Amino acid sequence: MRMDEKRVEELLEQLKNEDKIVRENSVYILGEIALTAQELSKNTLKNSESLNKMNALTMDKMKQKVAQSLVALLSDSDRWARGNSAEALGKLGDKMAVIPLLVALTDNDKVVRYSAAEALGEIGASEAIDGLTKALQDEEWSVRLASVESLGHIGTNDVVSALEKLVKDENKDVAERSLEIVAKLKQEQRKAGLNNSEQKARKRTAKI
Repeated sequence: MRMDEKRVEELLEQLKNEDKIVRENSVYILGEIALTAQELSKNTLKNSESLNKMNALTMDKMKQKVAQSLVALLSDSDRWARGNSAEALGKLGDKMAVIPLLVALTDNDKVVRYSAAEALGEIGASEAIDGLTKALQDEEWSVRLASVESLGHIGTNDVVSALEKLVKDENKDVAERSLEIVAKLKQEQRKAGLNNSEQKARKRTAKI
């Protein structure tokens, strides 16, 4: 979906509409536009031409404006608007949304919490680890599962011990996915350890 500045402005204005269906539809479309803009920005920055750099800068500014509007909508009275906003922020991938999404992770509605957990994984910021770890204790299994997936995506050494506690979760899907991700992360850690050992061995050999 094309990043049309006029169209984006119209959608941002519709976020203020009293009709919650209008707001929800606007959020969904903005999410799709944000996803397209993110890909376009990556591709454009690979080209060194000044015009393309200007286009990338324009898209980044527009993404920032969209992100600010979506963050504001996380406080909307309608749960679907909040949930859709969190989902759209995940597609946008802007780290400025991490803290607002961590707040949304404690929302009283499970749909919003699920969307926030999923979005934090898409953004992939290590700053979200503590919040996602707490969400592993959420009463709703789908929120726990989304948090497991997101922690697995972030994939730092800190998350393994937290995920190991979920391998015996009362929900089968959560338990099985936790076990799979823990095994994957441990395998990656072993490979990283072997690579470090090989590098050190080569350095010692080179000094001889």
